[in-house]
Amino acid sequence: MAFGFVDDIILVTWGNSARKNCRRLEPAHDRSLTSAKRYGAAFAPEKYQLVHFTRKHKSADHQESIQLNGTLISPRSEVKVLGILVDSRLRWGTQVSQAAQKRHVAFNALSRITSSVWGPSLHNSRLIYTAVVRPTMLYGSQIWDIQKKGNHKETTWRTPWDVDTTKLYDGLKKHEATTLMLLRSEVIGLNAWLTSVKVPGISPQCSCGYQAQTIHHVLFYCPEHTTLRAMMFIQAGTNDINNLLTNKKGCHAAAEMLIPTDRLQQFSVASAIYQEAP
Repeated sequence: MAFGFVDDIILVTWGNSARKNCRRLEPAHDRSLTSAKRYGAAFAPEKYQLVHFTRKHKSADHQESIQLNGTLISPRSEVKVLGILVDSRLRWGTQVSQAAQKRHVAFNALSRITSSVWGPSLHNSRLIYTAVVRPTMLYGSQIWDIQKKGNHKETTWRTPWDVDTTKLYDGLKKHEATTLMLLRSEVIGLNAWLTSVKVPGISPQCSCGYQAQTIHHVLFYCPEHTTLRAMMFIQAGTNDINNLLTNKKGCHAAAEMLIPTDRLQQFSVASAIYQEAP
């Protein structure tokens, strides 16, 4: 079997031994040369690569070489095909490691131009991530992440964002959008969550004395923020705990209420800077 893309040509054969496979590759290569001449193409023997795919224990057979056009080609443990590292045992470990490293580089590059309180808007940051970071990480994943046999059911860890979800963040400054994201995900630097992830030296108790400093407590019950809470309810047009973070008006009011509480210092500083800006 032969296939290719642009200037990459791959010859594949299979059998009971690597020796037999190599003997089959020789006439296949000759036929490829004939076809190449017909279209004015040329092969570069010095770029040839050979790999024996097998999960059997190592043996002398797996070291079988092949001679094509006077060039001796010895087998490798892995080869790169169209940007995908294919190892001889088809375990994909090297490819996954390479993908993780590329993702790390791309993500670090993104972090240099944006943060939780400055940089491109949430919409533009997501656009950069989906256009650059995610494709870099998942390139070729349809090949190396083949599902195992069995009954597979589609599941999601969390409900994916849809158009209506992203609209909740429209009109917010960067630090306000990040605050809202933390509120809706409940992954936030309040004492109860910090304790749940075992941050040392943190008590779950609120400064008002309540046993757990959670989002619901700060937004709806903490006696230290009575005035801010009243302003939030007026702006949101509701004091319903179940609906506040499900609509744009309520989301904006909640984010703007939490920032001046100084519960999250990074956002308080950013808010002061925005207010001082001309």
